[in-house]
Amino acid sequence: MSDNPYAPPEADVTPVPSGSTAVGGTGDFSVGQSFSDAWAAMWAGFPLWLGFGVVASITFGLSAMTVIGLFLAWPGLVYGATLFLLRLHDGDAALGDLWEGFRTYTPTTLNGLGLGLLLVLLTYVGQIPVLVATVVDSAGALVVAQFVNFVWAFVLVRFYFALFLWVDQGFGPTEALQGSWRMTGPVFWKMVGLMFLLSALMLPGILAALVTVLPAVATDTAGFGVVAAVGGILAVVLVSAASVLGYLMFPSAYRQVAGRPGGGH
Repeated sequence: MSDNPYAPPEADVTPVPSGSTAVGGTGDFSVGQSFSDAWAAMWAGFPLWLGFGVVASITFGLSAMTVIGLFLAWPGLVYGATLFLLRLHDGDAALGDLWEGFRTYTPTTLNGLGLGLLLVLLTYVGQIPVLVATVVDSAGALVVAQFVNFVWAFVLVRFYFALFLWVDQGFGPTEALQGSWRMTGPVFWKMVGLMFLLSALMLPGILAALVTVLPAVATDTAGFGVVAAVGGILAVVLVSAASVLGYLMFPSAYRQVAGRPGGGH
């Protein structure tokens, strides 16, 4: 509010992406700001996300072992994990977020299954040319197919906000995909930048595993076994931290673009 009593009143006219009920978003985001927000949230919530990661990994794993849990439990768990990421960015996450999807079990499960199926189908569209090239056993066709698959990865970034729209806005499966497609259009190359930055963050952990674990497995000696153990722990730590840091960049980007429902905190 202006200190000038004669100044006309001001209204919040911040643009909101089409199809979203959130306010406070700009329709754009900064890659640097996303990384900065992710870095701050990662350190601020360190004990919390570490505990959440352990509980979530065990729960997802046990559910997958039952097979039926992939259909009856995973949608709610994915909802909870997505909600946790958003709230970790917002500063109000809790371990109990993992179970939030089960409060509205039926709609969460049905919408989660629908959205998950569509995302899986979209992901494997890029694999179709590779499968065809493998069947026809053509080296040239395989090269072209791999190129198509690489290009398709750029298309998939347009759907990176779908899970957030499902959880944050209550969008249905097709509505979430359409909303993500609209929202990421103007910031497509920035989304690609986040994708490559995530890959770069994961690289040190992967290299640590390649340099220490694989040679130990190949030689099968006691000395290399110790190196493999240390390297394996280092790789897990690096990959875990990089995963949290990398995945937290996307809630930040989403918040910058879409804002928060009802203009909340």
